[in-house]
Amino acid sequence: MELDPLYCDCILRRWQTFARDDVILAATGETFEQVEMARKTAAATPQEVTPQP
Repeated sequence: MELDPLYCDCILRRWQTFARDDVILAATGETFEQVEMARKTAAATPQEVTPQP
């Protein structure tokens, strides 16, 4: 079982190319591209940091 998320992403991209079909996240119904864009957007958005007392 592969645990590295980057390698899993690579596997999914290869599957999409091979199958000529979209990979769908079963939990949400989102395509791989939608999940990837959401991750990139979240990573680019500055996170609010709560100051520690």
